[in-house]
Amino acid sequence: MPTGYYVRTKEYREKMSKIAKDRGYGLWSRGRIPAFILRGKHHHPSGEKCSKWKGGVTSENKKVRMGREFIEWRRRIFEKDEYTCQGCGERGYIEPHHLCSFSEYPQYRFEDWNGQTLCRDCHVALHWG
Repeated sequence: MPTGYYVRTKEYREKMSKIAKDRGYGLWSRGRIPAFILRGKHHHPSGEKCSKWKGGVTSENKKVRMGREFIEWRRRIFEKDEYTCQGCGERGYIEPHHLCSFSEYPQYRFEDWNGQTLCRDCHVALHWG
C-alpha cells in the first residue's frame, strides 16, 4: 500500500460511521448525551465513592453561603438597593454585607433588613478600614 494519501471507499466510510454512531461519538456538538454515558460506562463516582472524598469536610459557613437560601437573600438585597453600592453609589462589582454579623447572629442571616449592597472597596474599608 502506498504511503501518504489513502483513498477511503464508500463502504469503509459507512462502516466507520455506523461504529461511531453506535458508540455515541459526535453527539456533544448536537446537545445530546452519548450512548456510552447513558449505558453507565462513563460514570464518575461522587460522595464517599469518589477517590477524592475527604470525609465530608465542607465547613458550615461554605454550605450556608452556597445554599439556595443565601443566594436568594443576596438577590433580594441587590434588588432592594437597585444594584448600587450604599457606601459610594457606584454600580459594578457589588457584594452583600450583613449589618449584624453572619457568624454571631445566625438567626438574622437571611433577613432583608440585615443586608446592604456594597462595592468591593467599601466592603473592605468597612471591615478592615
